[in-house]
Amino acid sequence: MSSDFFIFKSDNVRQTRSLAKKLSKILKNGDRIALYGSLGAGKSEFARTIIKNLTPGKTNIPSPTFTLVQPYSTRLGTIYHIDLYRLNSASELYDIGIPDIFFQGISLIEWPQIAQVFLSSSTLNIYFKAQGEHEREIKLEVSNAWKERLAPLTKLPNLEVFYEK
Repeated sequence: MSSDFFIFKSDNVRQTRSLAKKLSKILKNGDRIALYGSLGAGKSEFARTIIKNLTPGKTNIPSPTFTLVQPYSTRLGTIYHIDLYRLNSASELYDIGIPDIFFQGISLIEWPQIAQVFLSSSTLNIYFKAQGEHEREIKLEVSNAWKERLAPLTKLPNLEVFYEK
């Protein structure tokens, strides 16, 4: 199966936040965004920017590293910032309610590898790769479910769009 990829080259945090803000404008209830990348690659900053954009006036957006799930009320419904880094097995996902959470609100999932069984082809996969102290490559794997919705992002500066088999 072929995938389309949108690749955003970010030279600084401001550009990374700009992409997150643009993405937040097209999100809707039921969306699942899987955020992949090493420690410090920008996943949390990206998620925080989306949350801040959907919750005007909210300034304290803590990392869910220890709580695992942080819910926020937004104009679109609840957005869940989920960090699965500390989980050891997929069975633990049931303990924190992941199967239910994924079917309500919007989910921003850091370290989603352990939850693959709950992610569908309609999940937007985003891969972060540090390329220096502040530079990032942000690769969006675009399924058919997201292709039309993400089309406005193709007009962003520093964005390459290509098709990969």
